[in-house]
Order: sequence, then C-alpha cells, then structure tokens
Amino acid sequence: MGQANNNGVCIHYQVAGDGPPLVLHHGFSDDLRAWYDYGYVDALAPHYRLIMLDSRGHGRSDKPHSATAYTQKARVYDVLAVLDALQIEQAFYLGYSLGGWVGFGLATYEPQRIGAFVLGGIQPYGQSFAEFRRVLGQGLEAWVALLARVAPEFQSHQLQRFRDNDVRALLAALVDRPDISGILSTIQQPSLLYAGTGDPIYPAVLRGAAQLPRGAFFSLPGLNHIQTNLQGKTIAPRVVDFLTLARLQRAASSHPFTSPETARAGVL
Repeated sequence: MGQANNNGVCIHYQVAGDGPPLVLHHGFSDDLRAWYDYGYVDALAPHYRLIMLDSRGHGRSDKPHSATAYTQKARVYDVLAVLDALQIEQAFYLGYSLGGWVGFGLATYEPQRIGAFVLGGIQPYGQSFAEFRRVLGQGLEAWVALLARVAPEFQSHQLQRFRDNDVRALLAALVDRPDISGILSTIQQPSLLYAGTGDPIYPAVLRGAAQLPRGAFFSLPGLNHIQTNLQGKTIAPRVVDFLTLARLQRAASSHPFTSPETARAGVL
C-alpha cells in the first residue's frame, strides 16, 4: 500500500503477488478493490507482481472537482508516478473500460514504459458520455440502480462501493473522448483487446484490434459491458497465456508477435 504524487494529485496504490510487474487499472466509478472482488488477484498474483491503483477521482486517491484534471495525459502520468515510486522502468498493463482508455494514452505518450497491453471494453473511435452524465446527475443512487439493472449479479457490498463515490468528482471525470484511432498503427507492443458480445461497443473494439500491428482479440459471448468486467476467473487465464507468449517471443527473437489464431483471423 502506498501513495504516489503526480503534480500534487495523490494516487493510492496496492501491490500483490510476485513476478513481472503488471499494472491493473479499473473502470469508471469502481476502485482497485474490484480486482479482488472479481477474481483477478487470486488468478494473476501467482504469476505477476500486481500494481493496482485507484484512478484519480476514485477510491482513496485524490478527487478533483474540475474536468480539466481528468485528461487522458494526466491519467497516464498517474500510472507512471506509481511505477516511478516503485522504481519500475517497464511493466505489462491490464485496463478495463476507463483503464483501457488510459492504456491507449500510455501507448500515445510513454509507450516505452509498457511491454504489452491487455485492454478490455475500450475502443479508440470517440465516445460521448452525455447519457451517463444525465443519470449520474440524478445522484449516486440512480447510478447504482443502473449498474444493478445491467448486472444483477453484483453483490450488495460491491454496489455499496459505487455508493461511496464522490459524485462531483465522477461527474467531472465523465469527459467525452475524441477519436484517437490514428495511434493504433503506431502501437508496436503485443496488444490483446476483448469485449462482451452484448456490449454496444463490441464491433468497435473488434475493429480496433484488427488495426493493431501486433493485435489479438477475444470475446465473452452474451455479456454486456459491466458483466464482462466481473469475469476475472475467465479473463485472467487468457491474460496469463497472452503475456507468457509475448515474453517468450520477445526473449527468443525480434519477430513480430503472432499467434496461430491471430495470423488466421485476428482473433485469440
């Protein structure tokens, strides 16, 4: 457990496990406890040194109330502040939704700090969050009711975590995203994207994966955006397999990253 500082904004983080460093960045309105709750830590900690942070505006990190504090670049340097505090030069990266957006930012601003990307529930073609701002503007209970409706498998203590948020910080953080798809062709790291087939952005995630020079993709049939993130026991083994292959290929040669499925169809 620790605190890193990025230009006066304190970022809370925790470390678990042993092995190559792997940053875990949660999605919007959640916090690092999600990685424990959804089964990721139990599955990944035997293989990796997990570096989990509370995104700014969330959990035990600082919560600015100005939208200008929530740029993609600021979030990138939050991650790097944590890595610097731990004296880690390069790490693997796993991010879901908001965490995936930060992953694209790392590929844009500081790609040399990341050895491979695993990005879930994220697409780079721009997105408006006006409807989410409308719901959240009605208060945290309205937001929790939406989450409970789309993912009835949430447990009560998990929903309470969403209720504990600072609503002003969340509203400030819900900034619309521009189209950044031009970066896809520049990402040279092995990159695994995934999404539930019931997620409205599923086609865009698949399209983005196909544009990555060393990209792969897998889907979770029938699951929506929120439900997908809850499937840590299903997702984590795919992450381990992918990162293990990336490490082996990097150690063995400078050949482009491929897998048999990727070579045939761009899909893992």
